[in-house]
Amino acid sequence: MNLLEQIVKNKKKEVAAARRKKTSSQLIIESGSEQPRHSFFSLLNEKNGFHFICEIKKASPSQGMIQANFDPCKQAQDYLEGGASVISILTDEKYFQGHLDHLKQVRKIVSLPVLRKDFIIDPYQIIESKVAGADMILLISRILTKNQIAVFRNMALALKLDVLLEIAEERELEK
Repeated sequence: MNLLEQIVKNKKKEVAAARRKKTSSQLIIESGSEQPRHSFFSLLNEKNGFHFICEIKKASPSQGMIQANFDPCKQAQDYLEGGASVISILTDEKYFQGHLDHLKQVRKIVSLPVLRKDFIIDPYQIIESKVAGADMILLISRILTKNQIAVFRNMALALKLDVLLEIAEERELEK
């Protein structure tokens, strides 16, 4: 089993555990009022030039610990001052030492679009993303079927989330 397969297997367990703690309905109820939307794709239409998606990541399986003194809010502020268009936050806990709380913290201090970067394999995670304050989600073509991509995209758009689709190989374009 390669690393990506291990991550997906673990993610299925994490999502199942999260569902046992809170149902999708409970998540929605707890989310409260609608948050202002910060659309990356609207920003693309408004501003010409380069747009930077700047990533907040504490660790990775290949590099190990990247930031020992990890402060997602400080890093987001630095990115904001450096001209970021989007703040991408890795929320995978086991392999990247991220957390959904990092996204929530950053959302409170920036008005830029915030991207939840994770291994999204279940609609529950899309609701989680919205409730946490994300404006965008990442879908990874390699781990999803063509049907899942369509369903997840439509669900995200219904929740007013932008979708960024990661494609690693040309054959994935057909999805």
